[in-house]
Amino acid sequence: MSKLTTKLVLMFGVVIVSYAVILVYNFSHFTADVLNSHHVDIIFRGAENVAETFERMLPEKTGPENFIQSIKSLENVEYSLAMLSDISDYSYSLCDRNGQYLYLNDNQLIEKQDISLIPEAETVRDSALAGESSCIEFPTSDGHIIAGAAPIQNVSEETVGIILILHQASDSIAMQSKINSFLFGLTLVVLLLLLLVIVFMSNRFTAPIRKITLIAKELAQGNLTIQTHIHQKDEIGELAYSMDQLAIELRKSKEIQKNEAKMHDNFLADISHELKTPVTVIRGSLEALADGVIKNPEDVAAYYQQMLSESRYLQKLIQDLLMISTLKTKEFKIKQEPVHLSEVMSDTAMSARGMAMKKKIQFVTQAPENDFVMLGDYELIRKLLMLILDNAVKYTESGKSIYYYQTQKGEIVIQDEGVGMDQEALSNIFKRFYRQGKGIECGSSGMGLAIAKEIAVRHQIEIQVTSKLGVGTTFTLIFPIDHDQGK
Repeated sequence: MSKLTTKLVLMFGVVIVSYAVILVYNFSHFTADVLNSHHVDIIFRGAENVAETFERMLPEKTGPENFIQSIKSLENVEYSLAMLSDISDYSYSLCDRNGQYLYLNDNQLIEKQDISLIPEAETVRDSALAGESSCIEFPTSDGHIIAGAAPIQNVSEETVGIILILHQASDSIAMQSKINSFLFGLTLVVLLLLLLVIVFMSNRFTAPIRKITLIAKELAQGNLTIQTHIHQKDEIGELAYSMDQLAIELRKSKEIQKNEAKMHDNFLADISHELKTPVTVIRGSLEALADGVIKNPEDVAAYYQQMLSESRYLQKLIQDLLMISTLKTKEFKIKQEPVHLSEVMSDTAMSARGMAMKKKIQFVTQAPENDFVMLGDYELIRKLLMLILDNAVKYTESGKSIYYYQTQKGEIVIQDEGVGMDQEALSNIFKRFYRQGKGIECGSSGMGLAIAKEIAVRHQIEIQVTSKLGVGTTFTLIFPIDHDQGK
């Protein structure tokens, strides 16, 4: 047995044994009291019945002074007393008011003055002489004795004598001993059966706990696929369910860690790749200029322009990396200030219109009908919108249109008639360094939408994207509107 099972067995065993001892003890005393009360009642009623019988048999002129003589004069009195003694195993004595006793000894009536009685019997005798029937049970060195007495009255209702009955309650003691032996044996049998039941139930109760303990050890050793398979609708079932959920969460966490490690490696590889190209171009140009290979002033100017362009690209790439790193840092706190969406839309619309005009793209916008307000950082929300607008301009050809408006619910929509995306591109647009077609051609770092996504996450802004190749792309931004601040 396990330690917990042993503790449960001992605990329930002690409780049940204690309860059994108390029950047997009380029941034993109860049966003893019932038996004694039964004998006391029999002797009490027997004394009164015998007294009534003698009252009917006594001569009319019987008085206290001739009570014993009147009894002795009765026919078959010795036989009657002997028969009563044989049937009931009681000792019968007659006594008058002067302390003269008449009793049987070897079926012979013996008359004797002042028999020595124990105090309890004297109490019963005196009570009967006073006209009151009584019966008591009292212990002695040889066991229990029951003494009962009833007054015998003449026709004038004068107490002329008493009938005294004494009984050695050895049969009650013997019966009580048999009952106690039976109770003891029955209790042992019941306790043994209960012990077996307790052991069985304790094992059954602790089995799920032992299984959960083994599962916990397996989890500690790295086995995250294990499950308890315990389905109980109680606290143990809840514990097993929690353990199963813990295994699932640990497995997910491990997978996330693997993915994050892989993403980290990919990120480093991407950074190395992104930095390698401009650095290589700058180094090659500098080496060509330093070695005097390039002497034509126009070619020299072109090389300098190329190095300047690559330097700007490096600067933007580093700025984007710093921003996305900052946004991912938990310590970076977002400002919580009221931001009017109509204001930030007007601001970004002016900047985006200028970019669209350079590519001869029609930029269509309309003033919001309502002014919705949210809590956040104005500059970051502006950057979020500008990154998506810049992306729309990059992927939209000349002569096409970009639509920029706000819905009745406060959602901001940026819809372009650009090249569109397939499903694979749509699922990757928010990944760092991801570029598609035009983005590669225009020298995009592939960090814009990744930064936009981080800004949206930090502001609890939901971004929904739909796209179709050759038709265009639509970004819908759903803001956490602060209705208490809105007008």
